[in-house]
Amino acid sequence: MNKTAQYLERINADLQELENLMDGTSDGINGGIGMEDILVFPVLRNLTVVRGIAFPRKTMDYLIGMSEKSGVPLYFDRAL
Repeated sequence: MNKTAQYLERINADLQELENLMDGTSDGINGGIGMEDILVFPVLRNLTVVRGIAFPRKTMDYLIGMSEKSGVPLYFDRAL
């Protein structure tokens, strides 16, 4: 737990990098739902259980959209 701030800083930087790769206008990461989404959505979903992560706007929109489309809930309500 003593490295929490360090880990949060790193994941927030990584999420900002992902944000820069997203166009924010399509369903999936690369223009349509594809293999990238099958790999990335579960990882991002698991991160929703971590309190203190600042999801950038396009990433948050992506998470919510994929959750709604797939019927797979996010963990924000159980964040630790």
